[in-house]
Amino acid sequence: MAPNSLAQAGNAQAQTGEAKQQSPAEPPSETKESSDGSNKNNEKSGEQASEQSSKDKPQTTNAGPSSISRANKNPHQTLIKQLQASYRTEELVRLKADGKAFSALWRQERKGKAFGAVLIVPADGQTPNWPHSIDVLRQDLSLSGWSTLAIETALMPSPKVPARPTAAEPKAAKQTANTSPQGSDNTQENSADTTNTTEAPAARKNNIESSELNSQTLSDTSMLRIDSAFDYLHEQGQFNIVLIGYGNSAKRVLDFVRDNRDQPDRAVRALVLVQAQAHNGGPLAPEFRRFDSLSLPLLDVYFDLHELDRREAAARKNAAREQRFDAYEQLKLREPDYEIFANENQLSRRVKGFLNRKAKGVEIGRR
Repeated sequence: MAPNSLAQAGNAQAQTGEAKQQSPAEPPSETKESSDGSNKNNEKSGEQASEQSSKDKPQTTNAGPSSISRANKNPHQTLIKQLQASYRTEELVRLKADGKAFSALWRQERKGKAFGAVLIVPADGQTPNWPHSIDVLRQDLSLSGWSTLAIETALMPSPKVPARPTAAEPKAAKQTANTSPQGSDNTQENSADTTNTTEAPAARKNNIESSELNSQTLSDTSMLRIDSAFDYLHEQGQFNIVLIGYGNSAKRVLDFVRDNRDQPDRAVRALVLVQAQAHNGGPLAPEFRRFDSLSLPLLDVYFDLHELDRREAAARKNAAREQRFDAYEQLKLREPDYEIFANENQLSRRVKGFLNRKAKGVEIGRR
């Protein structure tokens, strides 16, 4: 009897122990169910909020390829419209060179005492009213007795669309290649690699030659435009003319002076070069060496933006000394920015001072 009672007591304790072990497991199940319920409620509230926000937002449709804005295919016409909207009719003039019209901004002197005219040739990519530099020059000089004419430079032709890759090989050729021995496959691969390596330098050479041709074409067009601008200035009674070349147009004005040294109707009183470069953005010192000598007053302005600016400026100064540029001056300035006081900045003020010292003319009929 005693062992049986002990066994029954042991079973009872085991059952109570299992009950105790099962009882703590029940609350987590209730917590899980409650958390699932709260997550469902949150999802429902999130869906309702998203539906409400989608109702509040304007409905948009998928814009197809036809609605994508394309690049401006005629920047010349865009420039004309912008200039017409910004300037008066008497200030915006249309000139012609090589059978093609181009725009220019003419501003008569406002001082009442004329000293001459300044022809401004912007760099590639700049407009006749380029802010902080060309536009300030043309306005400030006109208030100081200098009429100004800023012309539109020629635009670089748009690059051609690259050719599509060659079509895939026919299936017969592929099958032949697959059935050929392994050695012939390697030979074909090597020959294909050789063809690609020989075609790549040829393509690069063609691109370089095309770029040089476009640069020369732009140079010729710009020279014709400068020539047309001279005719317009003569029509306005301006014969004391100063040339300003900005950026890579510095080479163009130098070429114009050198090519017209014996032409009285293309006489230039003074030259101003601003951040001078060659057509391709290279140094301009070699162009100085093409002159045997130069007695024309020349102001060489550069901005100390990079170590190359200082080196190229030093090279131009040495070339001017070696080639006997008798009236050469070099000036380092800060690049023009938005700081303009009384319609002038540091660039226009220094250019104005140089012109008044070296190139001031006298209006006929006045003493």
